[in-house]
Amino acid sequence: TNLHQVADRLYVSLGGFQGVTQSAGLAVLDITDPLNAVVLAQWDSAAFSTGSSIVRVRNGLAYLGAMDKGLVVLDVSDPAQIAFVSAFVPDPTWPGLVNYPPNARGIDFKADTLLLGYDAGALRAIDISDPTQPTEVGRYFNPSHPPNTANAYNHVRVVGDVCYVATDF
Repeated sequence: TNLHQVADRLYVSLGGFQGVTQSAGLAVLDITDPLNAVVLAQWDSAAFSTGSSIVRVRNGLAYLGAMDKGLVVLDVSDPAQIAFVSAFVPDPTWPGLVNYPPNARGIDFKADTLLLGYDAGALRAIDISDPTQPTEVGRYFNPSHPPNTANAYNHVRVVGDVCYVATDF
């Protein structure tokens, strides 16, 4: 469902969503020769049963948006040996405008803060200075959001000190 490339490694988020039950997962491919890509490793877990929508890699760690299961952190420093580090589910009840759980959909970074587009859960700021214990340190919901409409914070991009958020409602 999403790709992230670092040098000759391609990180692929796996698992279906939108009514399909497939575990969130990650595949790491060697694309030194793009016509003959090689899968180095694959990770998934039944504990994260709703697929994934995004992967971003930084400092040997893959951050996987595992839909309503939140954020999964994986050690990919050895791309042939993906290892689970931690998982974190931001408060699913805030801002509480819809009757379905939010889904982790968009990820970008500002220093040791991961900005998460959390669908119906708006924008979240998560401290990842200790990747074994991610902690929510901030949240934002646009106060001008049209009343009685579902909110979906789908993707984020940080440029300098500005966080751009793609939304739909």
